[in-house]
Amino acid sequence: MKAHARTVCLEDIDWKVSQKGRQRVIRDGKKNVHAFSIGLLRDSVHLAKAEQVWYNPYLDYHFQVVRNGGARLVRQSAAAVLCADRKLTLTSFEKGGAK
Repeated sequence: MKAHARTVCLEDIDWKVSQKGRQRVIRDGKKNVHAFSIGLLRDSVHLAKAEQVWYNPYLDYHFQVVRNGGARLVRQSAAAVLCADRKLTLTSFEKGGAK
């Protein structure tokens, strides 16, 4: 961790979930840092066709985006805005990340 901010803009993002960490959350019933995003920090990003992304260790093994009534796995996205209220918004996850 390099800094704290209420809102962070990233580009060229990899969305990661440690499965060992996820299993520890499920086993112990306590939160721990095991899911995160890695990307290039930017002052702002363009979010054309933005979508909400979410993750729940009790229900899913990776970050998801809801589209057309169904959830889709997200491994990469072109850009995202991460907010202190835990809202994560991404765009262009088709770059090879939705599988």
